[in-house]
Amino acid sequence: MRSTIIGAILGAASLTYAQIAKYCPTDETNVCYSVNVPAQSASSDSGDIYFQIQGPSSLQWIGLGQGQQMAGANIFIIYSDASGTNITLSPRLGKGNFQPNYDSQAQVSLLGGSGIANGVMTANVRCSNCVTWSGGTMSLTDASSSWIWAVKGGSSINSNSQTENLQQHDDMDQFNFDLTKAQGGNSLNPFEDSNSSTNSTSTPPGGTGATPASSSGSGGGSSGGSSGGSSNGASTHTPAQLRTYHMRETAHGIMMALAFLIFFPGGSIMVRALSFSGLVWVHAGVQLFAYTLALAAFGIGVWMATYTHQLNATHPIIGIVVIALLFFQPILGLIHHFIYRREHRRTFWAQAHVWFGRALLLLGAINGGLGLQMAGNTTKGEIAYGVIAGVVYLTWIAVVIAMALKSGAKRGETGEKDSQAWSSSRRSPGDSEDAIGKIKTQYLRMTSLVQNLPALPTPTLLLLSLPSSALVGIDLLSFTSSPRFCGIKNLPPGWHFVFTGASASGSVRCGEWFHIQEHRDGKEKPELVIRKWDAKQEECLPVTDEEEVVKYRASLPRIWKEGLMPYRQTARPAPSASTPRKQTGKPFANSQIRDQSEMATGALYEENSPSWRALTSHITHPLISRLTSSSSSSSSTIPSTTNPASSTLIYTLTTTSSSPRDRDDIPGLTSTETSTLYGAEKELTFLDIDLRRPWPAGAIGRERTESYLDRSWKLASVIEDYETWRKSSRSMAAKKGNEEEEEEAAAAEAGQWGDCILGELQICFLATLTLANYSCLEQWKRLLGLVLGCRSLVRRREAFFVAFVSLLARQLRRCEDVEGGLFDMGQGGEANYLKGLLRGFKRGLDEMGADTDTDTEAEAEGAEEGVGDEVREEVVALEEWLRSEYGWDLGDGYLRRGMVELEDGERVELEMDGAVEEEEEEGEYAPVVVEL
Repeated sequence: MRSTIIGAILGAASLTYAQIAKYCPTDETNVCYSVNVPAQSASSDSGDIYFQIQGPSSLQWIGLGQGQQMAGANIFIIYSDASGTNITLSPRLGKGNFQPNYDSQAQVSLLGGSGIANGVMTANVRCSNCVTWSGGTMSLTDASSSWIWAVKGGSSINSNSQTENLQQHDDMDQFNFDLTKAQGGNSLNPFEDSNSSTNSTSTPPGGTGATPASSSGSGGGSSGGSSGGSSNGASTHTPAQLRTYHMRETAHGIMMALAFLIFFPGGSIMVRALSFSGLVWVHAGVQLFAYTLALAAFGIGVWMATYTHQLNATHPIIGIVVIALLFFQPILGLIHHFIYRREHRRTFWAQAHVWFGRALLLLGAINGGLGLQMAGNTTKGEIAYGVIAGVVYLTWIAVVIAMALKSGAKRGETGEKDSQAWSSSRRSPGDSEDAIGKIKTQYLRMTSLVQNLPALPTPTLLLLSLPSSALVGIDLLSFTSSPRFCGIKNLPPGWHFVFTGASASGSVRCGEWFHIQEHRDGKEKPELVIRKWDAKQEECLPVTDEEEVVKYRASLPRIWKEGLMPYRQTARPAPSASTPRKQTGKPFANSQIRDQSEMATGALYEENSPSWRALTSHITHPLISRLTSSSSSSSSTIPSTTNPASSTLIYTLTTTSSSPRDRDDIPGLTSTETSTLYGAEKELTFLDIDLRRPWPAGAIGRERTESYLDRSWKLASVIEDYETWRKSSRSMAAKKGNEEEEEEAAAAEAGQWGDCILGELQICFLATLTLANYSCLEQWKRLLGLVLGCRSLVRRREAFFVAFVSLLARQLRRCEDVEGGLFDMGQGGEANYLKGLLRGFKRGLDEMGADTDTDTEAEAEGAEEGVGDEVREEVVALEEWLRSEYGWDLGDGYLRRGMVELEDGERVELEMDGAVEEEEEEGEYAPVVVEL
């Protein structure tokens, strides 16, 4: 009986006393969290648990969560209800660093004592499924169970909705409950039971059974928080860390918004709506700045996502994809730009650049809204972002549509303007037809115009108002003009040289270099080069008036068959496909074009043009611009006939154009008077070649002698000086925003070493051949003396010397194109000069092949592998041609001693002293190396 009473007393005690663990953060006044695990739940590790959330009603909301971080946490949040006298309990599931979602599966109940009283919000809660939830589990016997807490200050929410939109917390942290000290009792509301025991101290920072999370524990939530409840406990998230996180979060949002709402769409609108020189590079600069800004914000975002373990969330994933794909956008833009500059038409790359960029910008703007949701921004903030993004992108779309419509209208106006110009040019004066008759006549004429258009318009050169029997030349063909001659059609892509003169002989010839771009599909308008004869200056000058350009372009169908000669490089027209092609006549023989059919027939492009292309293959815009002293800032610019908004450089020179070093000094004239005398003529800027001083500055004695015998150093120095100038010129063009010059200089970098030497050799030879320019002939000879005087450089730059000898052979084969020859190839000054250079160069090659005592190991290996054999083969082929054509002998086998029979029959022995047909430096005048 006594034992039964004692058992009953103990049982009643177990029903009466419930252990409660309590935790109060030190940085939040009067905020406390308590938990109780009933004995039955503790024994089965399942069932109900009780917890209490308590804090000042001045807070906007108070939260308690099960777990180490927001992601996967089981969260309970309380805030004031609509009446302001009670509370609303909102169970939620944490998904990461954004507002947790309402959990409709939560089994929770508010117990007695819950509400708002005396400025304190209290929630006594029974939870029936807090052992297992979607995202985690908890053992009810865990001595160190993980919990998180958070609070938000501000005005009361006053809402009965459990799905109310909440602002992000001001403070949060982790802590641990010792659930073994929170067990006991079977009370239905342990927080109102007077016999419940909290086991807490009189001034509890955390109370018995509750400790702050250790600093070595995993981080919780999306940011730092306050220190823990224990005075000596270390916290994972300090207030300073929380402030740092919020600052970075704000910076990330602002920078991404600036990039995707201001700079990216602004740069796109700019390139559509504006028009000025260098616009494309300003557009590229704005977009690259926006991408740099987005990259910086992307780095901050990756740090935040890693810090909060949310890299697998939707917003970070989309952000990573967008930033990664944006890397290829400038590459697509550059490909489109350079192709457009070459072909003057939009290609697949243009559409890829445009639509790929548009898709990424729209995706980035949408992802910004997802980022606001993830950060738990207010509804007003999300609406504001949506409005701004909508306005910006609708404006962008409107500009794109407006500019597309404007472009279409402009094309229609241009076509109408051309038609009107053509109609006005065909209307006969004094026409007395009535209005209907005029309209009918114009309709018939326009129909005829369309029918007469060529099936495939090609690049065309118009030479207008030429006097009768004027000299006209295009590349390797020259002829005298006829009254019906208006120009040349079917110009192939590449460099061309056109020259004119008042008569076929005895007049100064004026020439111009121009370049024709390659058009593959015919969608873009072909180039139309228009030049008009100026009787006063006796040369063809560019037509700069845009109205005249439109008028002449409109007149092309009328003169296409009757006045334009197909491009060719022979004196006769190109035969038809069924007629065998036969080369007849000299290209520079003066041939009068008489027959109408002779100008109207011919292949689209002359088959002989590869010969011309081989003679101009190394000419570049920077090189010819430097040589003719042309630049974008000079007056040598004309509007483009395919794009009037742009300008094209022209490169001109005449028979009397000269470099200062080749001008004759006139006795009795001062330097100023001499400059005035030659001031009207084009000054040529050649590569600086001084064959009398081919040694470096400061060289003395042996070094001078070696440099004179082997001009390799001088050649390398000339090429290096040109490359330095070219890079400087490109830099200046970039600073001035001259897009055309910068691109042409960039394209020149793709050439091989020594292209400037080969290009200038081509320009000088052709100017000598076509214009009889003395200064160009002298520079051509200087170039030959420089290159053919090299020895050691042949080992290292064999490809250059192969190209040089091959080009020289092509040029010598064209010397006879001029009546009487370019110069006497039999015996004479130029012939002996060239013969001596070739003989010395060949001898150097032979010595190099026989020399096994090379200076360096690399050269020794090269000699063993036959370095110089390709150059030697080119020289041998050139020597065989010179021997067969002119009887030249480049060998050194001369008879210097022998018996000679005199007139009277006497035989005497003679010996020849000195050199035979050698350079002046040979024999007793040859330089020798002296060992001092």
